[in-house]
Amino acid sequence: MTLITTLEGFVLSIPAFFSNALQAFTTFIQKTTGISPADLHHILRWTGIFLLAFFLFLILKRLYHLWLPGHFARRYGISRLPKHTIIKRRFRLPLTRNSYVLRFPSWRYANQDKTRDQRRKGNKINWKNSCLMIDSYKIFMKNPMQMVRLVRHLREEGYEILPCAIEIEKKRLLRKSDDTYRSGSSRELHRRFQEDPFAFEEYCAALFRAMGKRAHTTPRTNDGGYDVIVSDDNGLNGIVECKCYAPDSKVGRPLLQKLVGACMAYPIRLDYLIFVTTSDFSEEARTFAQDFQKREKISFSLINGQTLSDLSEKYLSESSSRKKMKRPIDDWKQWQLTTADLKEYVPPDLYDRL
Repeated sequence: MTLITTLEGFVLSIPAFFSNALQAFTTFIQKTTGISPADLHHILRWTGIFLLAFFLFLILKRLYHLWLPGHFARRYGISRLPKHTIIKRRFRLPLTRNSYVLRFPSWRYANQDKTRDQRRKGNKINWKNSCLMIDSYKIFMKNPMQMVRLVRHLREEGYEILPCAIEIEKKRLLRKSDDTYRSGSSRELHRRFQEDPFAFEEYCAALFRAMGKRAHTTPRTNDGGYDVIVSDDNGLNGIVECKCYAPDSKVGRPLLQKLVGACMAYPIRLDYLIFVTTSDFSEEARTFAQDFQKREKISFSLINGQTLSDLSEKYLSESSSRKKMKRPIDDWKQWQLTTADLKEYVPPDLYDRL
């Protein structure tokens, strides 16, 4: 009973304590400033109203920031925004266009190859926010891969977003490669690329891009048994093997079998295989491709030197390049960044964490 009585007395004394403290404060202000009790009461009343309004503003602001991500996701057809995404509203001028900037994480103390310096204690990741400005929104994300995926989704939904600095460079290189490669006969193509098979692979990739596909070459080492990865707007995927051989030689069955092996080991089921050469194919190789196509229901196209020359004349010649006009909605898919494009900008030991 004594403890309960003591607690009751303490609780009941709290209002009196604050009342006495306020009285002492007002008395102190009156003595030091000479303000009358009525004026001081007026000031304290408006100060209380201001503080109440300020705290109410903070509460409403917090509620608004909790509501904004869901509103943004519903407006742009996004099923789920990544965690820690920050969304703000911005004042947009009439001529302002949608754009984004990518920034990449790094180690506070890094080796020459940008990986973590294991010798330093307290070595942390320096996260930097990538920023997307679309309509009246500013979106911040620490993970650049998540930003790339978001931008791709918005572009697929029909929103025009200007290319970032890396995409501008990628677009320039694609244009340069497309302008550099020109059509030619099988013998001319063999003479042009026989000393540089990797340049021939880039030539084939440029040809497929001119045909309306998305195409990029594989790394020069450990390429997996194929040289070019291609995909279509309708969702079909395939791989390509490129061989710059003398026009009077023949590509035999063993090389086609190697490409089939790469197809079977590919992470997803492919829809077609393509073998490109500046020479021709043996009858045994043609029969093998036909049998594989019937058995596995996977298209297997053989492009020999004559077909390659015809295709390059149709799609890569200067005259056809002038006539062929690409719609902007289709063009962005050629230079849109992929997560693989970010490898050279992210430390290797951080790439798998993103």
